[in-house]
Formats: sequence, structure tokens, C-alpha cells
Amino acid sequence: MDDSEHKTIIKRHTTLAEILGKAGYYTAAFHSNPLLTRLRNYNKGFDKFDEGWGDTPRFSRLRIWLAEGALKIVSNKPMMTFVAKLSNYIDSLLFASRMKNPTISAEQISAKAVSWLNSHNKNFFLWLHYMDVHVPYMPPQEYIKQFHKKPLSRFKISSLWRKSRWNPAKLSSTEIETIIKLYDACTKYVDDSIGWLLTAAANRLENTIIIVTADHGDEFREHGKTSHLTLYDGVLHVPLIMAGPGIESGSSVREQVELIDLAPTLVDLVGLDKPATFNGQTLLPLMRGEKASDRGIISVYIPMGIVGPLDTLLYIISSYRTPKWKYIRTESATPPRKLISEEIYNLQDDPGEKVNLNDTETEAILRFKLEAVKAIEQFKKEKREKLTSFEKERIKEGIKKLRA
Repeated sequence: MDDSEHKTIIKRHTTLAEILGKAGYYTAAFHSNPLLTRLRNYNKGFDKFDEGWGDTPRFSRLRIWLAEGALKIVSNKPMMTFVAKLSNYIDSLLFASRMKNPTISAEQISAKAVSWLNSHNKNFFLWLHYMDVHVPYMPPQEYIKQFHKKPLSRFKISSLWRKSRWNPAKLSSTEIETIIKLYDACTKYVDDSIGWLLTAAANRLENTIIIVTADHGDEFREHGKTSHLTLYDGVLHVPLIMAGPGIESGSSVREQVELIDLAPTLVDLVGLDKPATFNGQTLLPLMRGEKASDRGIISVYIPMGIVGPLDTLLYIISSYRTPKWKYIRTESATPPRKLISEEIYNLQDDPGEKVNLNDTETEAILRFKLEAVKAIEQFKKEKREKLTSFEKERIKEGIKKLRA
């Protein structure tokens, strides 16, 4: 989705923060993800919305805006590559020299959250989004030492980041191992920061539902790329941990679910009604031992901004996943969208998604492919209809303002 779609969809729908706010909860968010800002209406419903951008110099924000704008208007491929590479190189140098800090650390996020919790005694809804387990993977040195024998300078880490973005095929096995160790160090750092928060705010967390999850995982060239530019399970399969009132301790659910199921689940747990605009399903029946349906789940990768090699700006990926099968469809990003590739994996026999069965025309595979293609086309149709409806409403509102 582009910026206008983010703004429109959030504007037209009721958010979880709004529902809980109307029910008497004090709502707050602390994060520093540049994609989840108030410019895209992500602050809707929050009493306190801290984006953490205060530590980012204005020239850095302006440069990112100019670079991404240039990529939208430049049609010459060599020039697009030059702009994207130059932006990435400047980013890495600023990271290395500590002149740029677009994301605040896990320690700072947790400290802000504890301070906010201790500032009031109301029922609350608190959303925290940690960015440390994210490229360029720069955890504190004391955490690097736990996973890597030798110290790694910020310049070395920045160099690995640039190479993994633009030339992942040229990464040596040692370099990939180093990147994975940095990722593990970042994970441990965030885990410790969350642990500190839970301890420091223990007196405020009685009778509180706590959920830990992630928006995506990362790949380390298992399928040729690094970071989260694909829809293989290394990116899609994320942890989901829930604890608190109404949740049985020690229970484990292995069924396939979606992150959009979280909002209706939370609303259900606190005894509120689910809005009609929520697309997900409550997970309470699963948590109480009921059997899940074998519903397929659709995921979409849409290129946004300067995220890596130029080819990542040129395609859109869709996937359809059931507990047993996975279909991945890659199309060109610009209309008319042309089919680039199709992949089918048997997740039970091939969980690493190594053997593409698309050309294997067995009855089971053909039946699944037909189901997957139909589901993705239906998803696209519904999305187009919603966006058309949003646009009609926007035009109507504009006419009303002109007449007023």
C-alpha cells in the first residue's frame, strides 16, 4: 500500500485503540518505525503517541523523503539504481558514525513505557514496537560479545549491511554467519529489554493481558535474498505469545492463524463487541481447545521506498498458505501486471520451501493451485472494491466542503 491507502484505510475504519479508549482505557504507543507514523494516521485513537523521531536529525528525514520521491518519478533504471545505492551508502555511513539514529533503542522504548505506566493508575492499552531486530543489526557491544568472538565495529556492520542489501549472492558463509550472530544478539537485547520492563512495571501488570509477537521475520539467503523481501516462512512465520486473564497457562496452539486475528481476540478477551470492519477472527475458541478450520491465509509483499536491490521495487508477491501447502505468485508491480513466476511447496514434506512443485501436475497440486489462484484473485477484487468505495467517499466529502 502507498501512503494514501494507509491514511484512507485507517481513517475509514475503527482502530483497536479507539475501541479500548471509548471503553475507558488510557491508550499509548511507543515506537520508532518510520512506516507507522501519524502521517499515515497510525496515531488514531491513542492518547499518547510517541514516534521516537526526536533523535533523528531533520536533514536525515528530508533526505529520505527526497530519495523516495525521486524513485517514484525517475523512470530510468540506471538512475533509479544510482539514487537507491547512494541513499543506502549515506545511510550506512551515518549509522556507522553515529550521526543517524532513526530508531530509538529497546532500552529507551521500555524506559518510556515504564515511565508512562507509573504516571497514572488507569486501565490501559499499551502498544510497543521495537526496531532493534532489524537491519543494520547494531546491538550494544556487550551483546555482540555473547555471540561473536571478536568485537565488530559499526563500520564493519554497516559494510555487511550494504553488501547484504545489494550483493547478497557475494556474501561468504562466514559473513552470513556473522550477520546471523548479529541478529541473535539483537534478539537477546530486545528480549532482555522486555524482561526489564516486565520486572520494573510488575506492580502495574496485575490483571493485564500481555502479547508478544512480530510483524515479520528475516531471511539470510535461504532463498537468495536477505532481510524480509520474500514471502517464505522465514519471513511469515512469527512467534505469538499471550499471557494473562482468560488465557490458560502453559497451553500451546499449533494451528495456523493471522496477525489480523489479534485485534478481535483482544476485544473478545476484555468483553467488548467486535466492529464489523475487523477482518480477523477471535482466537479464543482455539485457545480453549477447539479445532481450527483449514482456512487459507493470504499475504502480500508490496515494494515501499528504498528497501534493497532495485528489482525489489519492480514486483509484487502474493502467497496463499494452508497448513499443508503454500503457493507464491510474483507479478510485475506496474500495470498491466505480468506473471513472473509461480511456486508451490508441500510444507509437511518440505518445510524449508526448497522444492518448487509448480510443474508437478498431480491432482492434489492442481486442485490446490486452483484454490490458491481463486483466493488471491478474490482478495484483489475485494481490495479494489474497498478502495473504489473509499475514493467515492473522499470525493463526496470534497464536494460537501466546496458547497459549504
